[in-house]
Amino acid sequence: MGSFWSGTAADREEAEAPDAILALVSRHGASLKFLTPHLRSKKNLVGAAVRSNGLALRFAPLALRCDRRTVLEAVQQNGLALRLASLKLRDDKGVVLVAVAQNGMAMQYASQALRCDKDVVLLALQTSGQVAMRFASNTSFTYGCGSDRIEDKERRSNRDRARGDRARSFGSASRLGEPCE
Repeated sequence: MGSFWSGTAADREEAEAPDAILALVSRHGASLKFLTPHLRSKKNLVGAAVRSNGLALRFAPLALRCDRRTVLEAVQQNGLALRLASLKLRDDKGVVLVAVAQNGMAMQYASQALRCDKDVVLLALQTSGQVAMRFASNTSFTYGCGSDRIEDKERRSNRDRARGDRARSFGSASRLGEPCE
């Protein structure tokens, strides 16, 4: 027998499974949800999943939601995947610009500083029109973008309440924006 494979047929199937799994997540990114934690930690599988469905980033482990390349692949496919990225990457102007270019509504998940950034706001306007303006920083046009301006108490509490409602509507707040290790 000249075969390099010395295992049983079941072992051979198990060894070939990653190719089948890669093909599956390439077509149906959300199927990442059903993989074992070990397989979900494989960068190539998560990459294939998020290229198919950017929101599959939700099922990736924290280490990959902190990985710039993986998050860029996700937001290129669906800008709204920015909400699933680490706080650090939500404050990365390059990542946010890619997300907003894909969907201007992604601006709502950018850091406060970037929701106040002229380039981000203008790109959001170009891609999603006036509707994206509701996600621009509350201070960006009304009060200016400096720390020398303070919002009144009512506006601040309304903003915080609205953001809390959005976070709860998208799943576990403990998974959203966790710090990277």
